[in-house]
This record gives sequence, C-alpha cells and structure tokens, in this order.
Amino acid sequence: MRRLVLLAAACALTLAAVPPAQAAAPPMRSVMFVGNNWDGTADVVDSRTYQRLRRINVIPDRDARMAEILTNPDKLAFFLAVQQAIGEGHDQLTDDMFSTHDGRILAVSRPSFADVVGIEIATGRILWRFPAGGVESSPLLVNNVLYFGSWDHHVYALDVRNRKRPRLLWKFKADDEVNSSPAAGGGLVYFGTNNGSVYALNARTGRLQWRAQSFTRFGRREYFYATPTVAYGRVYIGNTDGTLFAFGARTGHLLWARHAGTYVYTAAAVWRRKVYVGTWDGKVSAFDAATGSTIWSFEAPAAVHGAPTILNGILYFSTCPRCGAGGSRHTKKGPRGTFGLDARNGRVLWRFWDGQYSPVVADRERLYIAGHTRVYGFEPLRKDAKKKPNGRKLQKQP
Repeated sequence: MRRLVLLAAACALTLAAVPPAQAAAPPMRSVMFVGNNWDGTADVVDSRTYQRLRRINVIPDRDARMAEILTNPDKLAFFLAVQQAIGEGHDQLTDDMFSTHDGRILAVSRPSFADVVGIEIATGRILWRFPAGGVESSPLLVNNVLYFGSWDHHVYALDVRNRKRPRLLWKFKADDEVNSSPAAGGGLVYFGTNNGSVYALNARTGRLQWRAQSFTRFGRREYFYATPTVAYGRVYIGNTDGTLFAFGARTGHLLWARHAGTYVYTAAAVWRRKVYVGTWDGKVSAFDAATGSTIWSFEAPAAVHGAPTILNGILYFSTCPRCGAGGSRHTKKGPRGTFGLDARNGRVLWRFWDGQYSPVVADRERLYIAGHTRVYGFEPLRKDAKKKPNGRKLQKQP
C-alpha cells in the first residue's frame, strides 16, 4: 500500500488557494494538496466539492536524476539508504509540500533525490531545483521565504519571490541532521536536530539567537524529530526519549520538562493554556502550559505519530498501527483510527475507523483526515440533520 501525505498549506496552515489555469485574472480557489510519497504525485483537490482538479507529477525529471545517481557511487549509496530506511523499501518522492502565497508554485521536498523543487501548479513544470541533501523536514513559507532543514546538517532560507530563480538568503550549519520541521514566531525560526539540540535563529539573517539541549541518557542525547510549537512566550517540543520540553522563546532557558511516554514524534498542540502531545506507547496527554503539570492522560489503542489538532474544543489525532515496531522501548501496536477528545478532560466524543500518519487538518467549515489509501472530509453535524454524517470520502488514490 502507498503512503499518503496530506498537505496543510498557505491559508491558516490548512488549505491553499490556487487560480484556475485558464483564467487571465483568476479568482482564488480553496484546495488541498494530497501527495503520494511512493508514486511521486500530488493531487490538487477542491476543498468544497472534493473533486480532483489535476494530478501533478512531481518527478518529471526522474530519468535525469536517476542517471546522476547511478553514475555516482556516493549518490547511489544515499539513494539506497533512503529507500531502505525511511522509505520502508520504497523511494521517497513526495515527502512534504507547501504552496506559495499566490497559489502558483508548489514547493516539494524529495528525499530520494536529495532536493527541493518548485513546481508550477498550472503546468506541472519544474521552475527551480535546489539540491540540499535529504530533506525530510517540512518546508515553511513565511513572507515569501522558504525555510527547511536537511540531512546535510544545514537549515536553508530561500527567497522565492522570483518564480524561476530562488535566492539563497542564508544557510546555517547545525550540530547534526535536521529532520525537525521549522517553526517561526517573533522574528525567529526554531528547529531541532538529531543530536538533541533546539536552535533559534534570526529569521532574516540566520544568526544564532540561542541553542538548548535535551537531557543525556547513558552518555547520549536522543533526537528532536517533532516540529516546535511556539506559544505563550515559550517553545514546546517533544524529544524521542519521551520528554516534552518547554524553553523560553527569546532566551532558550529550560522552563520545565515532563515525561510524556516512550517516544514523542508529534508536534504539540496548544489551547487555553494547555499543551497536548501523543506518544508511540499510545498516550495522549494534556499538560499545563506554564508548569508542565499533567492535567489528563488518555490511552489510545495504538501509537500516535501525527500531530494532534484542536478544533472547537475537540482534540483530534490518529493512531499508527506499527509506528516504532523496531524500537528499543515499548510501543503500542493496534488498529488505525482517528479520535476526537474533549480537550478539557480527555473524554472520547468521536471516533472514525481510518487515519494514521498525517495530522488531522481543518478549515473553518470542514475536517480532513489522510487515511491509509483515501482522504476524508467531514462536515459538522447540523442541528436539523436527521443522521450523523459519516464523512464524505475524497478520491481514492491509486
């Protein structure tokens, strides 16, 4: 089965707007991008009608890239390492995506090809390509600057205002691979590394503001895979050792740290002075944002890998059947599914049978879930509705 990636892009980090290809002065249209990582495609889906508008081939240059790889021993070794490690035996071709603010270009990270490309949405043509090592980090677009981390230990900032030739504003060398996706706030860019470090950089210059580190266990630090969450003057980030950390957003001072579970891969959600994370041993917990005190904890039937989302006081998350199956600590194996909990007390309000890797995303009217081979859209239950809706399935991916 193929792994899907549901893109949450541009407007409010949920949906993007793109102009229809044929119009001279096009109105904007609200869409979703759904990437198929193993096939190297991205579907553009109308978020109102759930119809697929077009399918973009994000690897039109595959023959050229493979020719480079097969004739270079170092590149071939890297390609095979990606395939056998994070790819589970498959190529990683559409890892993460982000659309530009005008809805014309889709930035896509392609770990197997060790690059990020800008694809014109209307034509599917590659406008630019930026080689940067394996990019597992989700690109972040702020004020026409694209930020992303790489396996080559660098974080890059690209000015993408020029559609055909992005300009490198700066790059910063960290202490290890950067798989953590960047977050921004207050003129700073935050990210974590595989050496257990969290960095804050000046978003304009790339200059180091501060660096903090996780705890050491048996002489080593585990890595930060999760995206930092910036709120209440703090940076909240989970480490794969199972600890949730809170650092001062301007200073990097450690304010508190709490054990959440065996592994934390999810970004934290925040709501009404509470912080929420899921873990690979199936725990979903709420912590006091100021003190780190545990408010409630819920036992899910399987590991939680995707970041939780809070909408109208309901905490949504999905379970992953076999995440962490080869880990050295306990991970919970069980059925996939999506849950909605009361964010105040952890009580189950809703559940759905599908959903696993990607975070739940939403706009002001609908909730979207990336399942195993399908994407689902849900609408709220109306007062005059006779039956509870089960959700309308978007197009099945091949």
